[in-house]
Amino acid sequence: MKVEMDYSLQSGKALAVYASWASTYPVAELRKADVKQALAVVTFNQPVPPDELKRLLGHVKPLPVEIVKAVYLDVSDLDPSTNVWTFQTQTEIGRDYVESLDDLVDDVAANGFDRKTGQHFKMQGIVAFTIWLPLDTVDTLNNHELVYLADASPSYLRMVASETKTNQGSFAKNELLRDGFSSHIYTSSTMFIPSSDYS
Repeated sequence: MKVEMDYSLQSGKALAVYASWASTYPVAELRKADVKQALAVVTFNQPVPPDELKRLLGHVKPLPVEIVKAVYLDVSDLDPSTNVWTFQTQTEIGRDYVESLDDLVDDVAANGFDRKTGQHFKMQGIVAFTIWLPLDTVDTLNNHELVYLADASPSYLRMVASETKTNQGSFAKNELLRDGFSSHIYTSSTMFIPSSDYS
């Protein structure tokens, strides 16, 4: 599903308003629809080491991490305005997300720069990941001190899109994903996200 969103986050307050909405409303609406699992984007307050992420998810037995984003430091560059890099990768089925990140970083280091510079990237920590989670776990993560936001909006948007009158994705052979909605949804709609006076 291709989703285009236009939401202006021009201040920390506007971001906090969105986070407040996203930490409660999508999960509540998915529960009303009897959805058990949601595709969620989890963002940390600060970079965390991979072991911390594994500890965080270890007790919930989630499905594998699908997308992971991490911050790296170029140790050969002493300039703080240019030595911080963010890498994101989609994890291949059956592979560990840290291995997938390492492969991407190695590839960028080997092919994206002049080898004479000897660029070396050192992971500072994971900043976000996308994963299928039970709705209760989304709530738990939203109350965790390391987590800025566990956002179940991807599944919520899929639910909204599947219910629109212009939905053309009701193909008999369509696979249903873990949230119960079609793997292919074609729709056009406008969704209202609360303004900065939302409380």
